[in-house]
Amino acid sequence: MTSWEKNGRESDRAFYLEAWNGNGSFTVDRIIRGTIFVENLCLSIFGGTQPDKILTYLHKSLYSMENDGLLQRFQLLAYPDKIAEWNYVDRLPNKAAKQVLDKIVESILTPYFFEHLFDVEIIKGIKCLSFCKEAQTVFIEWIEEHQKRLNTPDEAIIIQHLAKYRKLMPALALIFHIIDVAAGLQNTGKITVQSTIRAAAGCNYLESHARRIYEMALNISAQAASVLLQKIKQGNLSDRFSLRDVYRKGWKLLKDKDVAEAACEELTKAFWIKKDKNDYIVNPKVSILKTSGDAA
Repeated sequence: MTSWEKNGRESDRAFYLEAWNGNGSFTVDRIIRGTIFVENLCLSIFGGTQPDKILTYLHKSLYSMENDGLLQRFQLLAYPDKIAEWNYVDRLPNKAAKQVLDKIVESILTPYFFEHLFDVEIIKGIKCLSFCKEAQTVFIEWIEEHQKRLNTPDEAIIIQHLAKYRKLMPALALIFHIIDVAAGLQNTGKITVQSTIRAAAGCNYLESHARRIYEMALNISAQAASVLLQKIKQGNLSDRFSLRDVYRKGWKLLKDKDVAEAACEELTKAFWIKKDKNDYIVNPKVSILKTSGDAA
């Protein structure tokens, strides 16, 4: 994600933005491979990262001109809780679950899987699956309620993310339905009401994670200020330091210059430090705490 901001990679960000839609074409020209035409470009990105890195990136994107909707396209964001008590486990993988997974994958990869097993419609040249009558009713009820929630003015940042759920919910319903058919759990036909209800529940679950991640990103200045104050009390910075002295240390949440500056501003407002030209001066009372060993 950070590589998209480097010189010479400016077009990458636009490519990923467009690839989210799944209904546009794309042409690649290579000297060795020649011209490759992708009729319907749809790109999925899966992976993990450290909380500090994603929070810093979120903060920069949300409070700059880079807030172009790219982050909101990562709709399956999840922030796992810490394990309360770790226990060593040594057991074989679930063989039955693996067999079910293998069956699903093999079925989907079968030639003409969708043409033979689903009621596929052609809409504007694109093969589509529709909701059954009951599922359509569930979707209409969900989308009406969802649209009302998008009118909340005091949650602008999270609303930008939730607005993408208008695609996520039917997309999840489609995926759940395809899996059920491939596993032999569901007859062919239109998307079922069970898959649609499951998709709505999935959106609720993902929203709880999205809110947690965005809230941490919105409060990163306060979190970074807390880390910086602790470092000052521990004597890791002199009584007069520069902003460069902070972000060059590589401390948690303070590696980014913008976040480090925001942390300094927070401590300045609380009178822990004072701005003096290009430097910051530590409140003498903090120096007393350092010499007395009080880290409170």
